[in-house]
Amino acid sequence: MKRKELMKKSLLALCLSLSLVSTSVSAVYGEPTSESNQEAGESDSGENAISGESDSEQETSEGEAGDELSENFIEIKSTEDFLAFAENCKYDSWSIGKTISLTVDLNLSGVDFDGIAYFNGVFEGNSHEITNMNLKPKGSDYGFFRYIGETGEVKNLNLSGSIAPTGTQENIGGLVGVNYGTVNHCSFSGAVSGIDSVGGIAGSNKSAGEILDCSADAVVMATNYTGGIVGTNEGLVSGCQSKSSVNIEELEPTLDLAGMDVSSFNVTQNVINRNDSGGIAGYSSGVITDCKNEGTVGYKHTGYNVGGIVGSQNGIVLNSTNEGKVYGRKDVGGIAGQAEPYVESEYLEDKLRQTQDDVKRLSNTLNNISSTLSATSAAVKQQTQILNDQYAAAVSSISGNIGTLTSSVSQSNAQAQGYAGDINAALAEIQNIQSGGESLTDEQIQQIQDNLGTIQDNLGNMQGAYAGTEQSAEALGNNVAAQLQSQNRTENIKEIANTVDSGLQSMTNSMNSAINQANQITDSISDDLAIMSGDEELVEDISSLATAETMDGVISGCKNYGEIQGDLNVGGIAGTMNIEYDGDPEYDLDMTESANVTLRSTVNDVMIHCINYGTVTAKKNCAGGITGLQELGFIYDCEGYGQVTADTGSYLGGIVGKSAGTVEKSYSQCNLSGTDYVGGICGKGYTIKDCISISEIESDGECLGSIAGLLEKEGTVAGNYFVSDNMHGIDNISYAGAADKVSYEEVMAMEEIPEGFSRVNIIFQTEDGILAKEEIAYGGQLSEADLPTVPEKEGYYVEWPGLESLTDICENLTVEAEYVPWTESVASKETTEAGKPVLLVAGEFYEGSELNLQEISGPETLDTEANIAYAYAWQLSCDREKAYETMEAHLVIPEDAERIGVWIKGENGWMEVEARTDGSYLVVDLPYGADFAVVTLPAEDNGYLMIGGGAVILVLVVCYILWRRRKKATKPVSKEE
Repeated sequence: MKRKELMKKSLLALCLSLSLVSTSVSAVYGEPTSESNQEAGESDSGENAISGESDSEQETSEGEAGDELSENFIEIKSTEDFLAFAENCKYDSWSIGKTISLTVDLNLSGVDFDGIAYFNGVFEGNSHEITNMNLKPKGSDYGFFRYIGETGEVKNLNLSGSIAPTGTQENIGGLVGVNYGTVNHCSFSGAVSGIDSVGGIAGSNKSAGEILDCSADAVVMATNYTGGIVGTNEGLVSGCQSKSSVNIEELEPTLDLAGMDVSSFNVTQNVINRNDSGGIAGYSSGVITDCKNEGTVGYKHTGYNVGGIVGSQNGIVLNSTNEGKVYGRKDVGGIAGQAEPYVESEYLEDKLRQTQDDVKRLSNTLNNISSTLSATSAAVKQQTQILNDQYAAAVSSISGNIGTLTSSVSQSNAQAQGYAGDINAALAEIQNIQSGGESLTDEQIQQIQDNLGTIQDNLGNMQGAYAGTEQSAEALGNNVAAQLQSQNRTENIKEIANTVDSGLQSMTNSMNSAINQANQITDSISDDLAIMSGDEELVEDISSLATAETMDGVISGCKNYGEIQGDLNVGGIAGTMNIEYDGDPEYDLDMTESANVTLRSTVNDVMIHCINYGTVTAKKNCAGGITGLQELGFIYDCEGYGQVTADTGSYLGGIVGKSAGTVEKSYSQCNLSGTDYVGGICGKGYTIKDCISISEIESDGECLGSIAGLLEKEGTVAGNYFVSDNMHGIDNISYAGAADKVSYEEVMAMEEIPEGFSRVNIIFQTEDGILAKEEIAYGGQLSEADLPTVPEKEGYYVEWPGLESLTDICENLTVEAEYVPWTESVASKETTEAGKPVLLVAGEFYEGSELNLQEISGPETLDTEANIAYAYAWQLSCDREKAYETMEAHLVIPEDAERIGVWIKGENGWMEVEARTDGSYLVVDLPYGADFAVVTLPAEDNGYLMIGGGAVILVLVVCYILWRRRKKATKPVSKEE
């Protein structure tokens, strides 16, 4: 019995030894035989047959079916019906299987309504409108619907109103707070506000959720994860359009710093700021496809991860377009603010725990065998002794191999060396006890168990602390596998099985399974030891064309036309391609340095077939036509046509501002203006292949080049071409086969040149968004007729300051119509001796309009006593023509004039017109361009008027005297008199 115990413990020691050099293995379970599968299938079939209803039980009468249909189809015909429906939905299961049909428009003004709690049926809006929804609940998960379940579908519904909760304010949406189902062809207009995960349609769209062909035109405000359509997306958003204004106002700080040590305060982590704002989604780990944003996103110099489509994403964004303006502080892009990679990680702690479980499972298998053997015959015991001796020898050999592995553990890692030493000591002690004799005492068995515990404890402490070579690990693995399968163990086991009854046959299968499990453990030795020893990169960038088709972390086929402005990391498609490990959004993880983390990760971050036409402006560093900062990832077949500028910053590129990844087969035709590190493809690059640039660079700084301003020392560059008359390839040096100068004609003769190189794109926009897009031939021209009609704005006219020249246009342009206030009056240069303008005209005039006067003789036929004070012909001069008919004219009154008249020359000659006095001016309605004259007349003779006036006064006095006398005469006499 003691010998059997020894064999059992020796086998466990062997398994634990294997786990020292293996940290990843899948548990091996016996696969069911085809016969067992068949039996299981028959069993299931039988159960279904037993539990199934009879034909008669399944039949339903027509009346019952009609009643069921009536119960499951509900029409909403009034506000009362709607409120009853909302009350029923407070039970989560009530709506399952039901179809709700809205048959009228509803106005919820003044209605006590706080959202439909839970809906899991079909809501058919029939394109009706529900207006004046005004929700002010306290808490989270709010919208017109609070929750839509996985079987829920809401379609063809149009909503308007506002949702402004208090409290925690998470998952707030115009139509739904949290969506697990389908929202199809719905719209929302109004206002939505909250703190986290806030969207015009949905607050949070879960992995099973779908938002299809929806639209929003709302003001959406939140702190984190804010989107014009959805705040946080884990599922599918397809075919949606947003005109929403997302976080367009500055966030007022509300932090109370009273009593706090400001010197130890991390401002960006503790002061509230806006993070992850997007025209479609704030954050997405799901799929966004065929969506369009036209609304403005963000506020100047405020917010992190701001994108025209999505603020931050590590899922998939396909074939989406942004036409809205995008503003932010850091990581600002036309499609995505932060294009995070899709990450698959292997944590050594998890793998070690998994291996321990596998070893325990293997040990249990062998223990079961040992237990079975203890009840066998003497012949079996004899075979057992042989196996025991063989495994004892195996343990000795394994111990030697562990010693070899220990010598490969880095001497500089004292802690790891200590763990390995403890394990070796325990193995040596077990081996020493075994060599003492055939029978073991209880004390020796306890010592073996204690040493096994020591091995187990040190196994858990070995995480991430190994060093060695793949060759030594592979040799060890092969040796272990050979030991398990040598010395005819399988044959010995079969001999044992032949000596016992048929009930012990499973022992052989169990032993074979144990051997397979052990062999699988050894298969991963080389790979895992390389990870633990540091011989393999802990973060591996696998981004490529192949991974673009099979993994997340992809932005493909997207276009940006909107204007992009930020302080740091600003790009036409994405602000940054990077992982944000740190909680401080101001910090950028430098992936070029070795990451001291206990994991292995593969990352995929691909940007492919994307085009930018919008202008990209950074206040400081890292601005690119496609990406501002590329810390990792793969950019392929992208085109940058928008102007890229930085006020005081460096690292500007037609494709990438600063790159530590790969840029391949991409094209740039844009103007670049910055300080240092400015390049037609990359400001500073790493791997640049098969790219073409015909960009123009404006800078007097260092490290300038038509392909790259500078290349990393470890980087590679090959097959690139550029067109330039004043700049060479890399740091103003051309390199054969790497950065070659060619002519424009040579470029256009190459294969697969994008159409954008032969065309010029002009984007016309206003402060409210894009008006039109015009495409003309390279070097072509525009006419005034090609300019789009701009919506009128009262009190303003329109200028196009970006179109000084309409001929020989060789660059892509974004020009914004500027609303300029009308000049309300124009004064003549001619003035009186007192400095007053002779003529003022009031109306709506272009800036720079001038009033020109030409002195004339005036009317020829006037009274002999009339004098012409002044007479002028006049006209307005301006670069732009404007039609006028009649305008309000102010004519200065000559000094000391007593009688004044205004004469205007018309088609029938001169005629006097009425005028009113306004201070020192006469005001008349003057036909545009009509000659005018101001005439003074002698004062009128007022003698007769004075005599007549005196007579009237005299008559009034006489009348008054007579009235007084009469009144006195009729006064009554008192009794006393």
